[in-house]
Formats: sequence, C-alpha cells, structure tokens
Amino acid sequence: EDHHPESPHGLAVLKVDEKVPAVAEFGSSSDLQPGQMVLAIGSALGDFRNTVTSGVISALHRTLGGSSEMDDMLQTDAAINHGNSGGPLVNLSGQVIGVNTAIAGTDPGSGDVAQGIGFAISINAARPVADQLATTGRVVHPFLGIAYGLVTPALAAQLDLPAKQGVVISQVVPGAPAAQAGIQQKDVITAVDGQPIVDETTLGRALSRRTPGERVQLT
Repeated sequence: EDHHPESPHGLAVLKVDEKVPAVAEFGSSSDLQPGQMVLAIGSALGDFRNTVTSGVISALHRTLGGSSEMDDMLQTDAAINHGNSGGPLVNLSGQVIGVNTAIAGTDPGSGDVAQGIGFAISINAARPVADQLATTGRVVHPFLGIAYGLVTPALAAQLDLPAKQGVVISQVVPGAPAAQAGIQQKDVITAVDGQPIVDETTLGRALSRRTPGERVQLT
C-alpha cells in the first residue's frame, strides 16, 4: 500500500544540548548524476570509527524490497558495511547528499553474493522527515489508500489495458481517499496533476511533496 509507517526509513532526530564543534552542510540530491564521485563516512563494522570510503553514484530512485517507503534511494558502489548506517554520503564539496542505510546481500534466486551495491536515503527525502520530527515529534504522510504495480507491455497485454504506461490498481483500501474518489481495482493511473507516471517511483515521489488534505488530480 502507498501509505507509510510512523517513521519511514528508520530515521531519527537527536537533540544535543551542548554546543557542537561543527555541523555538516546539507546539499541537494535533485541534481545528482550517475557516475558522480561520492564519499561514505561511518563506523564500519562498529569498530572502525570515522571510516571513509569512496565511489560513485551508481543509480538514482532505486526501490528496496518493493516498499513504497524506500522508493527514492541512491545506489552507490562506495563500500558500505554494517556500522555505516546513519552516516553521511557526501559529495566532493563535503555536502551531505544522502544517509547511508543498507547494502545488498545474497540474491535468493542465484545465490550470488553482491558487491558494491549500497543504498542511501536521498537527502531531499530525509530532510523533510527530520524537520517534521524536530518540530512536531512525528511524521505524517499523504496517502491514497491503494496498492499498485507498474504497467509493463506484458501486463498491459495480459490485462487488455488501453494504457501502455502508469500504474494499475491491485487493491483499494475501503474508506480511503482513493475509494472516496471512486477509484477501483484494475483502474490505471497514468498521471498525477498532469505529470506522467513513467516509472515505479513517480507516484510515490509526487505524493511525498504533498501534505495530508491536499487535493491531487489523477488521470
């Protein structure tokens, strides 16, 4: 479903009463490009504090585990290990552009062990969550109340769909905003406020920029 748990991504905000010696500057993750050099900082394996590893942005807008809460992840080949989680992913100007979160493990199908596949929450996704936690102590998210899958050519042919792109609704939560608007199972959403849905993250990203109670127009 497209609605979120209370604290997505496992992010937390810590309050520090003492004067801090320095603060890290936030950058923006909206202008990142695959191939761009980045550094990951953290306590690798819990023992090696302030470990720095280097690599590149491998891909943008990755989704982990099919979860809509983690559908705007940065993929990097900078070495990330247990203990790096929560540490910053920074650009070469030293600006934080992501929060290191996860690593790919073993492929359950082939048994292949992954190397160089790490993930970070983009700073543009993390910062609004942090701001909400700091000001209100909780995080609220808009939601439609649907479960959906990306329309592919094969799926369009199988279900005889007129649309060749977008998302097809597999479930509508009773009483949710989508149900109240008349959306039904097997409907296809092709655009949000005129923005075409071109991949599996478009709908989630569009909603993440909204606040609960706002109206959106679905095509």
